[in-house]
Amino acid sequence: MRELSMLSGPDLRRSVTRVLVTSVLVGLLFGTLGPFGTFERMEAGERYGFWLACFLAGAFVHVPAYWLSRHIGALYGWSQLVLLPLSAVVAAVPMTLMVNGISVSLLRASNLDGFIELYPFVLAISLPVQLVSHLLQLWSEGRLAAAAPAPSPAGAQPVQTVVPLAGSPPAEAPAPLPSLGVAPAAAPETALEAAPAAAPQALPPPRFLARIPARLGRDLLALEMEDHYLRIHTRLGSDLILMRMRDAVAELDGLDGLQVHRSWWVARSAVERVDRDGKTMTLTLAGGRTVPVARDRQGEVRAAGWLG
Repeated sequence: MRELSMLSGPDLRRSVTRVLVTSVLVGLLFGTLGPFGTFERMEAGERYGFWLACFLAGAFVHVPAYWLSRHIGALYGWSQLVLLPLSAVVAAVPMTLMVNGISVSLLRASNLDGFIELYPFVLAISLPVQLVSHLLQLWSEGRLAAAAPAPSPAGAQPVQTVVPLAGSPPAEAPAPLPSLGVAPAAAPETALEAAPAAAPQALPPPRFLARIPARLGRDLLALEMEDHYLRIHTRLGSDLILMRMRDAVAELDGLDGLQVHRSWWVARSAVERVDRDGKTMTLTLAGGRTVPVARDRQGEVRAAGWLG
């Protein structure tokens, strides 16, 4: 399946574990509540077995349907507000057949007979399942965390602006002191110097950093394109998100780095060595990862002073 091809090692184990745990918990909840008449028609053991089997089987239908919707959304720029419900409508078709088959296997007879009768009930469950899957994935990618407000500089006091009430007379300027016929003393030269310019405000961090899962930190080493997905490499590990390289590079504005290949963007701080062999150039990053530099990008690497 496409959504499994984007995962490897810890990513795959984490995804499978999340899906199985969620399916078991929701299956136990439905087994307790007994919706759609299953509480009256089934004994407790049959009811729990029925709903656990349905949700565990449904994971193998809804998860591929969900990742296919995200893949299509990234490929064509379609909104998930349209694709998520559509994926639920499509996934509910094989799921209806599976639920009917499970009920036959467990109860020796189908209590919810007929595709036309059963499909609306399955669809009513599929819609929230796809929504929950989407929210869990966004949470795992660190995209649901609200951005914290920037702290105020130490010792800074809020600026208070006094606005006169409508109709009130304008404030009068203070009366000048009476002249005593004595010329004022000359001010020292230091007092006549212009006040130093205010320090420029710190630029906000690149928008892309908010997309990095929190467990990976913010020490970005490189971005690697994998089909229509983007693998983020930091000093703490790597993970995949659904995004195009050109969109990511646009959100990295302000971070010192270069797109050295159509499939690679590299942070300058991550480069430990630059190797050249004829017309071939490669970068060795922290951790030992090797990144190729495209021939048409080698001039940018030289101009940026990465060759030392």
